[in-house]
Amino acid sequence: MRPPIHSPWPPPPFPPHLTPHSSLLTYLTSGRSALFVAHRLSTVRGCDRIVVLRGGRVLEEGSHDQLMERG
Repeated sequence: MRPPIHSPWPPPPFPPHLTPHSSLLTYLTSGRSALFVAHRLSTVRGCDRIVVLRGGRVLEEGSHDQLMERG
């Protein structure tokens, strides 16, 4: 059995050169799996996989580019 992986808490200070929201998400999730809940597709633009839900059911899934191509 592998020992659990512990992330430092509190997280290390946020580098001042990374100020845009998307850079913050990238910085905080680097090398980790993460689950985001967002109302705007642009918020999760950098995610590898996006699942769009409506009424508790999967409506669409794919990358940001794939979802934008579908309209």
